Parts: sequence; C-alpha cells; structure tokens
Amino acid sequence: MRARITQDVIGDLTPQNLDIRDTKIAGFLVRCRASGKHSYLVQLGRGHYETIGRVGGMELPDARAAAEKLRGDLSNQALFARGDDAGLTMAEARAAARVKVQERRRRRSSALVERPRTDYRPSRRPLQRRIVAKVPAEIAM
Repeated sequence: MRARITQDVIGDLTPQNLDIRDTKIAGFLVRCRASGKHSYLVQLGRGHYETIGRVGGMELPDARAAAEKLRGDLSNQALFARGDDAGLTMAEARAAARVKVQERRRRRSSALVERPRTDYRPSRRPLQRRIVAKVPAEIAM
C-alpha cells in the first residue's frame, strides 16, 4: 500500500501483515505485523531492506531522517565507487555500496550488543577415560 506516512497513519495501524510505502521518501516504509509490532524500514535495493527502528521506540521525524541519511550514504558511496572504477555500471556501484553500508551497520550493532562466546564449544560426547592397570614390577620383568 502506498500512502504518505504521518502520525495519523501510524496511530491507526492495525495488527496485520502489511507494508505501507511512503510517497514522499522513496524506499521508506512501515512494516506492520500481525503480532502488533511495527517497524520503520528503508529499502536499499531490490529485496534488501534495513530496519531503522520500532514504531513507538522512535519518532517518525527521526525515522525519516535516518532513512534519508542511509539512502544518501548509499548514493554517495556508489558515486565514489564509480569514480574509482569507470568500468562499473551505476547498478554495480550501488550494489557494492549497499554491501559496505550493511557491513558498517553490522559492525556497529555487534559492538553495542554483548554476545555469548562462540569460541568455546563443549563436547557432546561423555568424557572418556582410559584406565590403565598398573602392573606389579615383579610381573613386568
């Protein structure tokens, strides 16, 4: 569904699976879910979406600003990538820039979230012990 996303539209959201695309900013949308949790997203390319934040946890003007910044970062990086390599098409440059933006956001979010250690993995098999019988010295000779 396409509509101008306003506070009134946000206030009238119902729990259903629906994407509401903004008519003012290309790629900005609100994703509604049947669970009642709604999120602001920005589309970075075909099938590539980046979640900006949750409705209720973030104000609409802040979400719009974040979407414009992400789209601007993507365009600027695409132009820089194309300037470095004149053989790139604009679509290839955008794809390369999209990967860079996603990696940067992933690194930033992983630094904020404390995750459990993954380098330690206990064995699933029970501990096997080898019992070696001690042989008396007189028998061993």
